[in-house]
Amino acid sequence: MTHCQLHRLGLYNDFYRPLGIEYQLSVPVVAEPHVLTRITCSRNHPDFSDRERLLLNLVRPHIAEARRNAETLTLLKQGGGESGPGLLITEHGRVGQTDARSLALVQEYFGPVGPMNRLPPSLERWIKHQEGLLEARADPPPPRQSLVVERQGKRLTVRLLPGPVQRLLILQEERTSLHPASLEPLGLTHREGEVLAWVARGKTNDAIATIFGLSYRTVEKHLENILRKLGVENRTAAATRALAVAEGVEG
Repeated sequence: MTHCQLHRLGLYNDFYRPLGIEYQLSVPVVAEPHVLTRITCSRNHPDFSDRERLLLNLVRPHIAEARRNAETLTLLKQGGGESGPGLLITEHGRVGQTDARSLALVQEYFGPVGPMNRLPPSLERWIKHQEGLLEARADPPPPRQSLVVERQGKRLTVRLLPGPVQRLLILQEERTSLHPASLEPLGLTHREGEVLAWVARGKTNDAIATIFGLSYRTVEKHLENILRKLGVENRTAAATRALAVAEGVEG
């Protein structure tokens, strides 16, 4: 606009003139329905040159990327500071940034990623539903619910951390059942492996004895041998070790 048009604005008299602003150069960094972030340079004189406009355009994508990184770190901090085993960053319902393992988890549990890196429909629907709950004017706001999907002895837990632009998905997979053969690296007998597999599922000694038709004392003796061979003090530590081996963390 011309100087005459600028000087007739109420905004000029209330804001720009007291600050001595006559020229302004601005480019958007983030343009969302509810979010507008700009880089703005203001001065009294002279007007901005074509070279200065070019320089601002050149630095804009780098500032936009820095803003995304800052938002990611902020969301992770709000979510407890732990990114978990897998991290998926989405924008506009599409996969933005991730790693091969996280992408593989998404496709294993929810189906293939669509054209233009579109999220699988079931996962996208869950995200929209969670965002709708957060946008509801409830006081206090409802607690965030994780998405849990179980498949073939494994469980995937998905946590959503929504930001102004990005949506962070924290992915964590764990086993819910073990095969005794997967515990062979621990140096256990086949029966000890079977007992440990059921211990890892949370079964008591009485329940394990019933499953195998053994006496309580026999199961107790197997567990004593398991603890000794693994070098741990209790069944919880033994179960943790078994799950780690089954996931390929050890051995």
